Amino acid sequence: MNLDGFSMRPLTIELSAALIGGRVDKITQQNKANLTLTIRQPGKTFLLRISLAPQNPSLHLLTKTPENLPEPPTFCMVLRKNLENGRIAAIRQHELDRIIFIDVDSIGAGGKIQTFTLAAELIGKYSNLILIHDGLIVDALKKIGTNSSRVRTVLPNQIYQLPPAQDKLDIFSCDVEEILSRIKLDGTLRLDKAILNSCQGFSPTLAKEVAFQVEQSTLLDALKKICDDAKISKPAADAEEILSRISPTLAKEVAFQAEQSTLFDALKKICDDAKVSTPAADAEEILSRIKLDGTLRLDKAILNSCQGFSPTLAKEVAFQAEQSNLLDALKKIRENFSPCMIQDDNGKIL
Repeated sequence: MNLDGFSMRPLTIELSAALIGGRVDKITQQNKANLTLTIRQPGKTFLLRISLAPQNPSLHLLTKTPENLPEPPTFCMVLRKNLENGRIAAIRQHELDRIIFIDVDSIGAGGKIQTFTLAAELIGKYSNLILIHDGLIVDALKKIGTNSSRVRTVLPNQIYQLPPAQDKLDIFSCDVEEILSRIKLDGTLRLDKAILNSCQGFSPTLAKEVAFQVEQSTLLDALKKICDDAKISKPAADAEEILSRISPTLAKEVAFQAEQSTLFDALKKICDDAKVSTPAADAEEILSRIKLDGTLRLDKAILNSCQGFSPTLAKEVAFQAEQSNLLDALKKIRENFSPCMIQDDNGKIL
C-alpha cells in the first residue's frame, strides 16, 4: 500500500529517533525520481531513500547501497553543496499531510549556523523535493513554472508555499462533533467516502477500514446476545471463526443484530430532542416491526413502521444508528496507531 497521512505519522517518529543528530555524509542520485542521503551516527550509518515515483512515493531506510548515476544532476550538486557535513536537526510532518520536512543545520560563511529545510512532498504524481532556506526556495527537483501550473509555482528565489490545502479536518485536533457533522453533510455518500472527503490523512483503504470498524463494533455484542438466547455462557471461538461456521440464515440475523443494536439509542435521541420522555411503544415491539421486511433499507423500514417520521427524519435515525459507533472507531484508530512502520527497499509497507 502507498503511504497515507496516518502512515507518515509513525514513520516521522521512527526517522526522528534514528536520524536526528546524525551527520549528512553523502548525497547521491540514482535516477530522476530517487535520491539517497547517507547519514552517519556514532557506530551506525543510515541510508535514507527519498523516492518521488508517481505510483509509490516514499521515504524510508535502505539496507543496501544503491547504484548511482555516473554524473550527479544539478539538483543533487546543490544538495551536496548546502547539506553535506550538516547535522539533522529535526524531522517533522505537516499536520496529517503527506509532507515531511527535514531540517539540516550547517556551518555557513563566518562560521554561523544556518538551517536548510528539505521538503519531501510525497503526493502522488505531484511529488517533489524542494530545498528551502529562510523561507525561500533554493532549488527543486521538479521546477514548476506558470506554464505548468496556475495554482502554485516552484522556482528558485520564490517564497516557499505549501501545496493547496484540501478542506479536510484533522481528527487529532478538531472537535468530534465537528468531525461527525462534516461526515454526515452529504447523506448520499457511503460512510467510507464521507470519511475520505471530510478528514485528513485517510487513504481509501483506511477509510474503508474505519467504516468496517463502525459496522463491526457491535458485532460481538450481537454474537453474545445470540449465545445468551441459546443459553451458551460465552462464544466458543472468536467472532471471525463463529461467522465462518454459522448458517447463512443465522449470519443474516447476526448482521441485523449488529446494525440494530444502536437503533433504539438513536430513537431515544430523537425523542429526547423532541422533549419526549420515553418512546411510547416498547423497544422490542418497535424493532420487531422494523425488521419485519428484511428486504427494506433501514430508513424505509422505520418510515413504514413508526408514526411521525418524515423521509428525512427516518434517514437521520438510520444515519444515527450507523454513526453512533463512529467515535469509538476513530478512538480505536488513535489508540491502536502503532509507531511501527517496516518497509522494503522499494518503500512498500510490509
